[in-house]
Amino acid sequence: MGDIKTSNMRDMFLISAGTEYRPIRELGSSFWSQIVLRGGVSYEQTQYLINNTGINQISVYGGFSVPLSYANTFDIGIQYSTRGTTDASLIKESGFKSDLD
Repeated sequence: MGDIKTSNMRDMFLISAGTEYRPIRELGSSFWSQIVLRGGVSYEQTQYLINNTGINQISVYGGFSVPLSYANTFDIGIQYSTRGTTDASLIKESGFKSDLD
């Protein structure tokens, strides 16, 4: 069953990297010195092959955590992605995604 081939599909993969800056939390620290920053990027080769053209996606992410108490935070993030191409009469789409936790 794994040997079935189609001309509209290809192998997919995802490469991503991210980082986070988390300051040392101490009792009595100022509000601003407790904010956690994070960011990342990703590249995805999707499984779709349309008109002999591959559909790929690139994303960039950024966010931060605001302290509510010593042990709790409010997390805010935003991601921008672009997928596809205008080559071979295809559509390229872009969009934002937000996270609130």
